[in-house]
Amino acid sequence: MAKAKVEQRYGPTSGAITGMLGVLGCLVLAVGLPFAGHDLLTTRWSLGAGAAAVLLWSFMLRPRIIVKDGTLELRNPLSSWLLGLAEVDAVQVRAVTRVRTTSGGSYDAVAVGRPIRTLAGRKQRRSFGIGGFGGRVELAPEPTSVKPKYARTNGPDAIADLMIEQILAAAARAREARTADVGVRRDWAILELVLIGAMLVALALTWLV
Repeated sequence: MAKAKVEQRYGPTSGAITGMLGVLGCLVLAVGLPFAGHDLLTTRWSLGAGAAAVLLWSFMLRPRIIVKDGTLELRNPLSSWLLGLAEVDAVQVRAVTRVRTTSGGSYDAVAVGRPIRTLAGRKQRRSFGIGGFGGRVELAPEPTSVKPKYARTNGPDAIADLMIEQILAAAARAREARTADVGVRRDWAILELVLIGAMLVALALTWLV
């Protein structure tokens, strides 16, 4: 089976630099501390720094929104939602991104969001007459053209607007191509969960020694 081609990939719109610096600093501590000493306190600090590095990676760098052939992946810190593009009905971007499907389900992704300072002044929009998620919402209507209009400005708001257009354009293409319904699947971040769990268990065991 041919590997699905990635059409668009959106990483975190805030905290990426802080996350990278934090992960790097924690890894330096986790690897370097054992060379400074071999006592129990050093081991605890090393394990704690390692766990912190995985947590920072998971919550600040791992989140992604990925548009593939026929699918939309909402990758969150410890799990991912995989949705069929043909079932995507509306997209809302506020503090986080929320995707609604034709079956009525709503799925969140923390990767792309708008700055808090810009949320209060944004106008309400609803998707082609269908009610929103409750209260003030911002749901982009399905575009009349399948070709997205690329934003000319930079910043989180521009990225969010561009992402909405591209997801809905990809969803329109999937419906036109009558792409098979892949349903909704939740995948857990097994590697991250195992690493965090192992380090925390090891750290707890040091207090029993």
